[in-house]
Amino acid sequence: MEQSITYQRKTVLLKSSCGLIIILISLILIIASSRENTSISKVIYYGSSAILGFWFFGPLFINMALLLFTKRVLVSWDKTNIQLRNGELIPWTEIRKIDIHRTQLSKWGQSVPPSYSLTLSRDKQVMINTYHALTNREFTHYFKILKSSWKANK
Repeated sequence: MEQSITYQRKTVLLKSSCGLIIILISLILIIASSRENTSISKVIYYGSSAILGFWFFGPLFINMALLLFTKRVLVSWDKTNIQLRNGELIPWTEIRKIDIHRTQLSKWGQSVPPSYSLTLSRDKQVMINTYHALTNREFTHYFKILKSSWKANK
């Protein structure tokens, strides 16, 4: 019996819509700052707000929009292997440890999506990215299922 980690399209659609709204607001701020009678302080304020909107929510919107049109399976597994989104097969016997990495900020201040980390026997680490497509509850729930499947099949 094959199991998998899948995301709900409605979650992705909601997050994609929120990202699109913030990007549209950023575009409106740029247009508002380019008016002739706008003071320099408003130009700086609107411009910096727009840049921050694009910087933080642009990547989220792009990832969510792409996920809307791809298969919903992030990772799948059976009794012998775990299959990543890119098709790579990893035998359960090669996995030494499974961890989670919660959402954090990168060195550039952008959001790094939560992911599952597989430590393999040859000290290689494989990350299973969730692209912010799972809710916190789903992320934790799927981690428990993945870890219990690993313990049962290793």
